[in-house]
Amino acid sequence: MKKLKQGLLLAVLLLLGAYVTIPLIKQEIQHQHTQKLNELYKSTGYDYLRTEIAGSEGNDMIIGIYEDGDGYSIATACLPDQGEGELLYTPMYPAETGAESVRLWYGICGNAQEPQLLLYLDEDDPLCRSIELDGADHRSMSYIQDIFVDTMLTDLNGLVDNENRLTVSLFAAEGVDFEIKPGFNMVENMAPDVLTASEELNKNKQLYLQFSIDLTEALARTGW
Repeated sequence: MKKLKQGLLLAVLLLLGAYVTIPLIKQEIQHQHTQKLNELYKSTGYDYLRTEIAGSEGNDMIIGIYEDGDGYSIATACLPDQGEGELLYTPMYPAETGAESVRLWYGICGNAQEPQLLLYLDEDDPLCRSIELDGADHRSMSYIQDIFVDTMLTDLNGLVDNENRLTVSLFAAEGVDFEIKPGFNMVENMAPDVLTASEELNKNKQLYLQFSIDLTEALARTGW
């Protein structure tokens, strides 16, 4: 009987050990994976202007914009769960915005499994609080903090129309400001305020510039 109790106790201890150890092992594997991806991204030596995170589970990517002397380019660091990591480089193209004070560059990045469209907006007098894209699909990005939109990264699949074109719309919004204060349960506690600010942004936003971009050359350069 004593041996039986000892055996049961040992089994419980082993189960408890596995319950604690397995999550720690998974956490360490994820940490090493993230560290390896960051090292790959930084290995280019570029001083990135903007950095974006993309990719789905098993296809992690870090995407950065850097100056290349003639304008801007994009570096994509990809690290799948299985296989070797790789660095991909793609150019950015200037859009014809029709306004000298507003400059926008666009480029395709990511990888063949998950192509992404990246926009980089530079304004003499920053106004943009929301970017909307219209092609085959409708996408938008809005900011409701005390900052202005200057980049937009979105999934390219299903986005462009049958002529590889998109319409870009830039919106301003006055009197809509919201500062996210970090803290415990930040998302849950601030969700009502975020929703209210978002509704105010949609109600008050004003279109101030609209233009189209043609992705034909950018698509051809990827070879995907």
